Amino acid sequence: MDINILIGFGLFVLVTFIMEFLARRKKITELETLAIEARRRELSEYDIFLESASDWNIKTEQADRDFKEYLKSDALPFYIRQMLRTIK
Repeated sequence: MDINILIGFGLFVLVTFIMEFLARRKKITELETLAIEARRRELSEYDIFLESASDWNIKTEQADRDFKEYLKSDALPFYIRQMLRTIK
């Protein structure tokens, strides 16, 4: 009976290890990183745009246009990409 518990536990550890290994291999896209960072900071993605634009002295109006473009076509401006690179 004890050997079955040990085998079961061993299989559980093995499966957990394999799942974590596979999860780490998956590349996270910039769009996913933006969403993750917004959730982590408890902000909206729009707030992240405004914060990053402010760091680069980009006007709010430009950040608004860039955010609208992001919503339409998933295009990220350079200042967001740079912020995401520093996060990784």
